[in-house]
Parts: sequence; C-alpha cells; structure tokens
Amino acid sequence: MHKKTSIEEGKLDFIIEKNVFFSVARCAQESLEDIDLDVCLEKVKGKADIFTFRDRVPKKTVNVTFNRYKVLVEQDNIAAIRLTTYDYWWTNQIGKKTRNMVRKAIKMGVQVRILPLSEDLVTAATKIYNETPIRQGRRFIHYGEKFNDIKKLLEVKKYPNDFICAFYRNELIGFIHLCYSKDVAVIRQILSMQKHWNKAPNNITISKAVEMACQKGLKYLVYGELSQSSLSDFKRRNGFQEILLRRYYIPLTFKGRIVLTFNLQRKARRILPNWIKKPLSLIRRFTFTSRCF
Repeated sequence: MHKKTSIEEGKLDFIIEKNVFFSVARCAQESLEDIDLDVCLEKVKGKADIFTFRDRVPKKTVNVTFNRYKVLVEQDNIAAIRLTTYDYWWTNQIGKKTRNMVRKAIKMGVQVRILPLSEDLVTAATKIYNETPIRQGRRFIHYGEKFNDIKKLLEVKKYPNDFICAFYRNELIGFIHLCYSKDVAVIRQILSMQKHWNKAPNNITISKAVEMACQKGLKYLVYGELSQSSLSDFKRRNGFQEILLRRYYIPLTFKGRIVLTFNLQRKARRILPNWIKKPLSLIRRFTFTSRCF
C-alpha cells in the first residue's frame, strides 16, 4: 500500500511515494526536463529514502557519476510516437481500425476544440472525473473530487500546454491535457466519458495531439509507459511504441540503501510474470467493481 504526495520547489515539482517501510521521490517533469541531479537531490533531501529518475527522449538526462551517488540502474520504458509528419503517422504508424475510429468520431458529429483552462472547462471536466469510480479495471483515484481539486490538478503554469477537447452536441465528452518542452509533447491526462466511448473521443483527440505536435516540429509524443494492460493495447493501436530507457535509483538514507540492496523498490507488476499478473488483474477488477456497485 502506498500514498503519493507532491512538493513544489521552484520550477520543479517532486512526487513522494510513501510505501509502508520507505519513500521514493521523483521529479514530476522527468519527461520534460533535463535533470540537474545535484539540484534535485538537494530539494528532496530529508523528504524521502530514495530518489529516482530516468533518461528522457530524445536527449539523455545526465552523465551520472556512479561511484559518487551509489546508483542502481534498471531498465525502464516510455510509450512514445516518433514524430515526422501527421500524414506519415496516419498512413504508416496506425492501422486501418484506428483510422476508421477517427473517421467514425467525425461522422458521428464529434468536434475537436483547443481550449485554455477556464472555469467552464474545469466544470465540464469535473463531470467526466466523477462519471465512474472504476477506470481500466482499477479504482479511479480522482473520483469524487470537487471543482477546486480538479482545477488544481489541471493547472500547469511552468510549461506551455493545451487542452484538446472533444465535444458532442456542445457537451465535453473527452479531453487530452498536452504539455510541451523543447522537443517533446507529453500527455498529462487523457480522459473521456465511458457512455460516449462508442464515439471514439480518445482516438480523435490523440489524432489532433499528433497533428499539433508535428506542426510544432517536436520529435516525440509521450504517453506514460507500456505494460501488459488494455490501456497499453490502446496506445499501440494509436501508434505509440515502447522506447527502452534507463531508470536510476539513488539512496538518500540508510533505509534507502537497504531497500536498494534487496531490490525492494521494484513494484510487484515489474517482478511478477504475466501468468500471475493477468489472473490478479481480473480478481482486482471483479473486487473493485463489486464494491462500488
């Protein structure tokens, strides 16, 4: 069981994940920023047992002095589309089924609008956040949150960002929150109303995100990581591929050194084989659904 909190230090935000016996800090902007390791370590000192970060595309983060920091390195990944042109993505990086989903959304009357954050947008987004307590077979952590909570969640002042919004009959039915850095666009959030999934709002907003990122001359569109899940299947169908990167772990306390020595920092989903994870996923989905309905 773990709990996430966040701390803000200047331009960087840090997320502290508190497990039962130890805590891990990471930079929330690790996909957008080149990490200044000394600065990050100073900011999280005394607030966590371990600091973790990974390389980012297309530029590597830092040259780590391994002996100085006693670094543990593991393989990690991100889900990303290598961008060239929108036409290339449409023709070569997605399949016929995904192209038909985008066409279907247009045919059914879904309209895409690029909007800034506003009170009207937050109000409409809050309705989507509170549509269902279960998403992707998991308990949705933002279900039940109020207007001010959602507004704070969606506010980004440190990076250029857009809301790519899908409307059906003037009702917001889905959106992507897209942030930009020098060479990448990162999807912070993609969310839509389940009752409107037949209108493919996620497909048409991703299509627009690719178009906008290509117009800006960016090299990658990043959307979390790839794992064994239905969400990862959706990412692959929309052109996202696995890009392998290195993840670094640096102990900040004696407890942190013990955790890394015995590889306790690894999440269960990274350790367990697929033949165990899949049945557990089905059990979790059934349990959460039965509790909520």
